[in-house]
Amino acid sequence: MKITFACVSLYIDRDETIYAIPCGWDRVTQKTVVGVSDVDLLFILKQPYTDDDIEAFLHNAIENCYKKEREPGPGALEKHFGFKSWVRATRGLKYIYFSFVKKEGYRLRASVKTPHRGYTMPQNNWIYMDLNPQKGELAVAFRKALAESKLDEPIPNPNPSERSKPKSK
Repeated sequence: MKITFACVSLYIDRDETIYAIPCGWDRVTQKTVVGVSDVDLLFILKQPYTDDDIEAFLHNAIENCYKKEREPGPGALEKHFGFKSWVRATRGLKYIYFSFVKKEGYRLRASVKTPHRGYTMPQNNWIYMDLNPQKGELAVAFRKALAESKLDEPIPNPNPSERSKPKSK
């Protein structure tokens, strides 16, 4: 089967560390594919990084799509932060949807995270690039999507052990 589409979930913390989770097949049985979803692979890029680092990181994440299948249970981000819940693991993280379509090229889409609704993606905020973007173009598009991504919630401490402590009164 030729792959004509790949997508990566990008989560970014307040220190601008980028967490990338490639997509893979989500199966009910060995023969029944029900869709595409994030798999148990996590790539991390910490500051300081250059535009070249961003582009290499994003290309690597796209190239790792479909290398694994979705497994039941907590996902890669939940495991990394030590939470059982995706909601808790993504608290305080911005989200960018990154995809590649074989006949069209690369796309990035910023999101807005609102309390009790999760991530929403405003209409008409796609950033499109050709199949072979020029050097630096993908990094510029990523930085633009990051600037457009919003959190409508307070950013908690990124340390998972401190984020999970109950608030004292």
